[in-house]
Amino acid sequence: MAKIKKNQKNTDPKNEKKSSKKTLLKVLVLFLGIVLSYALLRGISEVSEYLMEPLVYYIGTTVYATAVGVLFVTFYVLNGYSFDNRDREIDELPARWSDEKKAEFMEKQPARRARAKKLLFVLLPMVVSILISIIELNFFG
Repeated sequence: MAKIKKNQKNTDPKNEKKSSKKTLLKVLVLFLGIVLSYALLRGISEVSEYLMEPLVYYIGTTVYATAVGVLFVTFYVLNGYSFDNRDREIDELPARWSDEKKAEFMEKQPARRARAKKLLFVLLPMVVSILISIIELNFFG
């Protein structure tokens, strides 16, 4: 069997089926997350209207937005203090860091990036539900 070069893609039909199933599963998980986070946001609004207490809405949406902010910062930190999709090289790290700290950062980088990718499945639906709520409020409210 011939070796696959780094930039060459594997065109094995079995791998393509597995890849398409994984992609479909990710899309379904994201869609379910959007539905659930939007339902939570609308639930806060409905409870506020039912109780006729706007303070419930203000506190609920503030807590929701704060959670989005905290998750956003957590993603930034876990992703290696950047928003790009590549691993950092050791020479890109701050010069003021000691060699031990640089080595520790490089060692933990793959695990942290994996956690950051998983965090996106929580963060992205929350942000999209806020955007849907803003569109709903501005155009249909």
